[in-house]
Amino acid sequence: MYQPANPSPFRLVSTASLSKDIILKTRSVTGAGDSINTTKFGTMTLGKSISAGGEGTIYQLAGNKEYVCKIYHHDKLTMHRKQKIELMLSKEILFNGICWPVDVALNKQGEFIGYIMPMAAGRPMQTCMFIKPILLKNFPRWNRGDLVKIASSFLDKMAFLHSMNIIVGDINPLNVLVEESGKIWFVDTDSYQIENFSCTVGTVNYTAPEIQGKDYASFMRTKEHELFAVATMLFMILLPGKPPYSQQGGESQSDNIKKQNFSYWCDSRPETSAPEGPWILIWANFTRKIKEAFCSTFKLNKRLSIIEWQGVLNGYLWAINKGYNSNELFPMSMKIKDPIQADCGNCGATTTASRQWVEKMSNQGKDFICGDCLKRFKLEKLAKTSQQNKATISIPASVSSYKTLYRGGNKPQASGGMYYKNNSSTYQSHRKRKTSLGAKVFWFISDTFDLIKRLVSMIFRIIGKLLAIAVVVYFVAIIFSILIKH
Repeated sequence: MYQPANPSPFRLVSTASLSKDIILKTRSVTGAGDSINTTKFGTMTLGKSISAGGEGTIYQLAGNKEYVCKIYHHDKLTMHRKQKIELMLSKEILFNGICWPVDVALNKQGEFIGYIMPMAAGRPMQTCMFIKPILLKNFPRWNRGDLVKIASSFLDKMAFLHSMNIIVGDINPLNVLVEESGKIWFVDTDSYQIENFSCTVGTVNYTAPEIQGKDYASFMRTKEHELFAVATMLFMILLPGKPPYSQQGGESQSDNIKKQNFSYWCDSRPETSAPEGPWILIWANFTRKIKEAFCSTFKLNKRLSIIEWQGVLNGYLWAINKGYNSNELFPMSMKIKDPIQADCGNCGATTTASRQWVEKMSNQGKDFICGDCLKRFKLEKLAKTSQQNKATISIPASVSSYKTLYRGGNKPQASGGMYYKNNSSTYQSHRKRKTSLGAKVFWFISDTFDLIKRLVSMIFRIIGKLLAIAVVVYFVAIIFSILIKH
């Protein structure tokens, strides 16, 4: 936690006033196994690489389990980075879970190459929490209260940083590590906005409407900008991984943010374009204060302060602990007014249910069935109905409506020497579905009728031609006889 030894805050500036940046030249390449010099810890040896990114590589330190070292790539080792690290080290920032630089790292020639910071633990929030199956696999013992505590811990760290006039800038779940205990770590702190050193990176989902589309390096962000990102992170913790402006049939995230096109409801539930899945059920089980806080930020563009958010989350956790709101990570139903813990009579799982409904089932001599089992039963019933439909043919009202005799021109599809147009594919699909005896009889009669109709048609055509020939012969004979007489 925040320790009283921390010094006065950094200056809060509104414009960047930096000179042109330049690449720093070094006379040696430093990597695993090499020695580095520090101001506080003396000579240290780089261990194996832990991770590497676009800016540099993080190494373990031999014989030291408290700290790690970040060595910048040669093309990222600039004067501005050196000056910024020196500015960060000018104030001893002590807050558990924030990986703030504690010393510079120098090569053998005494040249700046990186910095020392506390060793973090856990995995990135983005990859370990923000996909439902992965969240359930990684943290099987977690409940909704654990998510609220993580959100509160995030707010505690943000409150401290803002008290020191430090703007995180690039708030995103890849820069927050999570342990199974629920402890979180802020990493990549060298990208934070401090005094006249701006944060040059960002993520669309966490960018306030008024600065969407802007070059992050071209302006200084404010705490007001950051409050939008804070609310977004809280939303994506409590609705694991779901951005607040994600919706069915919506526009791009950037456009939705600019237009404040938030699809969740605050009062009565209207028609909503909120994404399908567990998200609506999670939202429905929030306290009214939580809903109002998110709607205020994402629909009305009125952002809560960090202190206000802390009060809202404390109220939510109290309601969960009292049993007024669901403690399930992913609630299986809308909010239950008389919740109790009940065992499913099918799978045995314990879940939150309505006392009135459980008692009603018991009075009828029936077992309570949980939402998961009911959903599975529904899917099984649909699958069974589908299989039955495949074995039963629905006789069309009129075969002739889509089985039209066609001759000449393009021939869409052939069957038994006959060509069908327009809905011939529909006719063929009905034929492929015939499996029952009744269906076979129907199609036999239908085909026989078609054959008879075809034969009759051919006979009439032949008779018609013969009659035409006979008439012609008759009139020719009459004309010939008249000519002979004359």
